[in-house]
Amino acid sequence: MNLTNSGRTSSIDASSLTRSLWLDVAVAARTSLPVLITAPPEFALPVATEIAMANADHGADGVVVVDAADAGRLQSTLSRAASGAGGLRAVVIHDVHGLNQAQQSALMTLVAGVGRPGPARCRVISTTSVSLFDRVLDATFDSDLFYALNKIHIKLDGLTGVAD
Repeated sequence: MNLTNSGRTSSIDASSLTRSLWLDVAVAARTSLPVLITAPPEFALPVATEIAMANADHGADGVVVVDAADAGRLQSTLSRAASGAGGLRAVVIHDVHGLNQAQQSALMTLVAGVGRPGPARCRVISTTSVSLFDRVLDATFDSDLFYALNKIHIKLDGLTGVAD
C-alpha cells in the first residue's frame, strides 16, 4: 500500500498506515486550515469527522456533515456557516467533487472568509474519491477553490476505490 502526502510516496504496511494516518489527523486537527481528504468514502468520511470533532469539549456539537449531492442542505449549511449564525465550528463536505459551479462559488466565499476577522470562523473539511487536480484540468472544478481547500491534504493511494 502506498501513502502519499505532500507529494511524497512510500510503501508501508497496515500498522504503519494507521500510525501515519493518525499523525496526519492529529496535525490537521490542531489547525483551523481547510483539510482535503482524498480517499475512498468509507475511509475519507470517518477521518474527516474525526478531524472536525478533535480537540473539542463539545464532541459533535457545532459540526455538520453534508453530502455535496444534497443541494438544499448544502446551501443552507453554507449560508449558515458564512453568516456565523448557529455556532457552527466545522463543516464536513462529503464528495466535494460533485459540487456544481454555483455551489463551488458559495463554498469559496466561505473558505475565503475563514481567515478574515468577522463571524465566518467555520472550519471546512472536504472529502473526495477522485482527483480534484484532474477536475481542475478538465475545467469542472474551480482552481482557486482547489487551492483554498488543499491547505492540508491527506491522500490515501492504493486503497480500493480511489480514482487518480
